[in-house]
Amino acid sequence: MLTSTKMFLMMTQEGDYGALVRGADAASAIERHYAEMDAWCPPQDPELNEEFAVTLYEIPRHAEGDVAALGDKLSAGDYTDAAAHLVARYPDITSIIVNVIYTYEEGAKASELKPVPDLFERLR
Repeated sequence: MLTSTKMFLMMTQEGDYGALVRGADAASAIERHYAEMDAWCPPQDPELNEEFAVTLYEIPRHAEGDVAALGDKLSAGDYTDAAAHLVARYPDITSIIVNVIYTYEEGAKASELKPVPDLFERLR
């Protein structure tokens, strides 16, 4: 049985690295991306053990064709502008934060972080 894949615009919290990724969900899209990168250029440092967060913007199916129009922004490394453009054009796009633990032995293991509740919502 084939699993439906979703498209995401992924970028680091610093906005210095991003990519279009696909997966059944945000975490699997990240793991797939890093597995493909490792197959092409495996890590060399056996001491590698990093933890970081990435933000993913799920691209609605009806908007996937428009992502091609962002080619210039993405190839120039302007992921923040690309994300802002997508959110402005498609207000239904939401961001998802994923925690990644990346090690030499296991590669990337990702888990979606739950949104922080707005504790002041009742006061507004």
